[in-house]
Amino acid sequence: MPPLKKPASPVPLKPYSKQHVLQLIYLYLISFVGIVITVVSSVNIVNLVFRHYIFQADTLSYYYAPDICNPGPAPLDKGISSPVMSDQERENCEKRELERVEKQQNNDIKRELASGIAGLVVGGPLWLYHWGIIRKRKEEEMG
Repeated sequence: MPPLKKPASPVPLKPYSKQHVLQLIYLYLISFVGIVITVVSSVNIVNLVFRHYIFQADTLSYYYAPDICNPGPAPLDKGISSPVMSDQERENCEKRELERVEKQQNNDIKRELASGIAGLVVGGPLWLYHWGIIRKRKEEEMG
């Protein structure tokens, strides 16, 4: 079996032709977008790790609203008010609310991490591929 032939390289462009300049602008622009996505995603992941695992910042205050379980009398139809919750009902309500808040926090952490990883998976290869083409062209122009 004969060896595979190397694919023919594209027709070299004149260094300052309109098409060459447009291709360079495209390559640099896409490389810039890829590196920005990668940097922002990396910062988000580092922020997430610092906030939740190193400093263990308590974000409970953002979500937890204890007044939900202590509504007081609420008006019903025809001016009749509802009874106030008993101590046992209020305690159960607060427990359910705290569980809901903790589950929400865990879901938020997972969502942030997934978003950061997705940015790295998309931005990194986007930048590496286009930057590799730019470097290859520079090497070809130099010698």
